[in-house]
Amino acid sequence: MKDSEFKNIYKLYNPRLIKKDDYELIERLHFSFESFNKIRHSQAKKKVLTKEEALKDVESFLKLLEYCYSGYDYYKTMINFESIINNIIDYINKSKKITNYKLAKVIFEKLSIDLLDGHFQIYACKHSFCFYKPYYAYVTSIIVEEFDQKNFIVVKGNRKINKGSIISKDEILDKVLPTFPNNDKKRYFVGIISNQKTSNIVINNLRFKTHIIKSNFSNSKRKKYNCRLEEYDSYNLYYNNTYLCKEDNINIIQHFKNIGLKCRNKSINIWDIRGNMGGNSIYPKNYILGLNSYANWRCHFASINGIVFGNKQNKKTYEIIEAKEYEYDNATYDGTLYVLINKNVASSGESAVAYARSCKNAILVGSATAGVGMFGDVRLYQLENSKIIIQLPYKVFYDEDFKEGKGYIPDYWIDSKKPIKELMRYLNMKKIKMEESNE
Repeated sequence: MKDSEFKNIYKLYNPRLIKKDDYELIERLHFSFESFNKIRHSQAKKKVLTKEEALKDVESFLKLLEYCYSGYDYYKTMINFESIINNIIDYINKSKKITNYKLAKVIFEKLSIDLLDGHFQIYACKHSFCFYKPYYAYVTSIIVEEFDQKNFIVVKGNRKINKGSIISKDEILDKVLPTFPNNDKKRYFVGIISNQKTSNIVINNLRFKTHIIKSNFSNSKRKKYNCRLEEYDSYNLYYNNTYLCKEDNINIIQHFKNIGLKCRNKSINIWDIRGNMGGNSIYPKNYILGLNSYANWRCHFASINGIVFGNKQNKKTYEIIEAKEYEYDNATYDGTLYVLINKNVASSGESAVAYARSCKNAILVGSATAGVGMFGDVRLYQLENSKIIIQLPYKVFYDEDFKEGKGYIPDYWIDSKKPIKELMRYLNMKKIKMEESNE
């Protein structure tokens, strides 16, 4: 999404009338998260549908997209939803037998060609279908360093290319990912970010094998602690592996803030959020408030409004909150905050990255986050005949630094399953004495 798209699609949205029959239908289909496990269990078995039942559910599904899905108005500029629905209807009419599972699968297959949204999910029987397509970093074993304005020099080679070899920047400028520098010289992994499996990269007519960057496969080993602070002489190491806490517990919110306050006295703080799949963004916000006295998520918000979402007006509209630029004059933490991330950081876990950037010296290390968050805050619906469950986000979060599927990109990529040790090695190289952590 671009600034112009957010403005034209959401800020300038033309209110849409919601008919009484459509409102009543959506009210019947909606159910609470507290009922999810019970309802999911009750729809575990496959069910054969009549054509009339399947067609009726497809019609209801389209109504849900139009009125309850925040991504609908964005994607309808590039997806012909009417054509897709007609294809699904044709499939139903031609089928000798249609089950709830087959209906869910065909809806997913038709929509997922062009639709990307990690919060949009369909549940049928014991299966779930998620409209998420991740981008991964594929890297070689080669590391290059800035040599001059036109060239890189190989500082870590292999049998195909020797250390000390010179490579033109024009040859690989779109195939490098920054890693920790060597003093004042920038260094890069040779690699790319792609949503297609990439087995090799060609450089100077030579083919080099790639692998998914290893920090993707490293999560914090403090799995039983969702919030743990380890204090050392020269730095603090703070682990958060979930933000699924009791939202109404003021003590927990204050606990996050207190840890931030406790970290203020260290010039280096490492915030390890690997494996954090989200929950409530109020928790990372309060940690940063404690650490930095100021926490901002620079993001445009749009939320569906109207009678379907508790507003009395019988029109679909969007409530808009404009992004606020970071105001670093309000930031009080003068140290460096290293945020350790990987592909298992998603949703509200990714909000921690946005809030971290409220600090004057926040550095992201590891690998890119999941990229599940352009559309978020979800509601649940169940189609009446097939009992298929639909999870739909009703808010838009537009951050120019965030891309669905790609996530937030680190300042320094780490190709190691023990990224904390690599970070320690880098800091020690900078003459900062770091005690060893038990990664």
